[in-house]
Parts: sequence; C-alpha cells; structure tokens
Amino acid sequence: MFPVIALFLLQVVAQPATFDAEYARLKQGRTYAKDVSTGALRRRHGRFEYWLVIPPNYDPTKRYQVRFQLHGGVMREDSLLRGDGSVRLAGGEQIYIMPSSWNEAPWWSDAQAGSLRAILGISGGLFLNNLRNKPFFVVNGGKDPLYPSRIVEPLIAFMTDAGVPITYRPQPQAGHDTSWWPTVRDEFETFTRTHPRVPLPDRLTWEVSSTRTWNRAHWLTVGR
Repeated sequence: MFPVIALFLLQVVAQPATFDAEYARLKQGRTYAKDVSTGALRRRHGRFEYWLVIPPNYDPTKRYQVRFQLHGGVMREDSLLRGDGSVRLAGGEQIYIMPSSWNEAPWWSDAQAGSLRAILGISGGLFLNNLRNKPFFVVNGGKDPLYPSRIVEPLIAFMTDAGVPITYRPQPQAGHDTSWWPTVRDEFETFTRTHPRVPLPDRLTWEVSSTRTWNRAHWLTVGR
C-alpha cells in the first residue's frame, strides 16, 4: 500500500500548474512579515546604495505605494549616499526608495537601468513605445536655467503626440528647485492614487535596441 500512495503523490505533485492558476497567484501577491524595521534604512543592491523608508505604522495587510525619488547633480565624483533618509518631497503614507547616482553611474546608464528597472517595469530603454501605457505627471519651473520651458515643452508635445499620457503643470515662477511642491502636492497625490502602477497589464508595448540586454517588459521576458 505504501509504494502505491507514494507513487500517487508523486503523480499529483508532478502535474503542471495551469496558466490561469499561476496568473491568479501572481495577482494575489506575496504574504509579508509583520516584524520589520521601520523608518529610514540604509540598504545596498550590488554596488548601489539606497535609502529605504518604511512607514512607522507599517501594516503587512495594507497595500502601500512604493515611490522612487531620484536626485539631481549626478555628475559628482563620489558614490556616497546622500542625506540622512529624510524624504524631501514627502507625500501620503507610503514606502520610499531613494537611490544614489554619480558621474560613473548616471540614471540613464546601463548599470543604473539594470538596478532600477523596477521603476518603469521595463528593460527596453526609454523608447516612446515603452512609455505609452505609463502616465506622467510633469512639473517644470519657468525660470529653470538648465531646463527652461522653451526646451521642455516641445518634448512634452512630442511625447503627447506619440501617445504618452502626460499631465503637465508648469510653474512659471519656479527655478531649478522643488519650491513648487506645496502647490502641487495634493494634485500629485491624487494623481498617484488614481493612476496606480499595473504590474500585470493585459496589453504591452515593447521596443528595444538589443534583445540580449533589454529583454523584459513587465511580466514578459523575450528569449529570442
């Protein structure tokens, strides 16, 4: 009797899961632990350090937005992590990730793209086709000496014409800074709540320059 039972169990375990069952499991998500550190935590992914900020009243049964904040001034020589973990553009209760960039690893480099691919959910590079189903909230200072409106707005128009959904909020009196945050904070928080990231979209757009390096779009990996 025992060999028969063992054989039956092996046959049951060996049955492959259906696509619908696996898809439902992915949509349900993980089960997270309750006993975790909170506050500003210094972490590392390979050679890239980052701040991970967990809400003080973290509840594993609650769904949180995860917001990445990328700093400017990426041409400095040292790779030291900036600040003390304080969130500069603090919004609602959510999880913040604040990584580090420097002259050998600017945000647009392949190394950073590989480390930060979770931000966009793609690894196909910043082709317009890859941005079509990802809404943008764009703020630009009218007195920004580095990126004035006359340079930024034609690009926004080009992206909009290509089908990229953009909410544009120019700030005529602002410079190259974030002094505008108190003015747009409430609208931006509403925008993020009404445009949650969809990790498993029903439809994908994907454009790449090389399938060897950039072969992933959300849940789809292209092998050849």
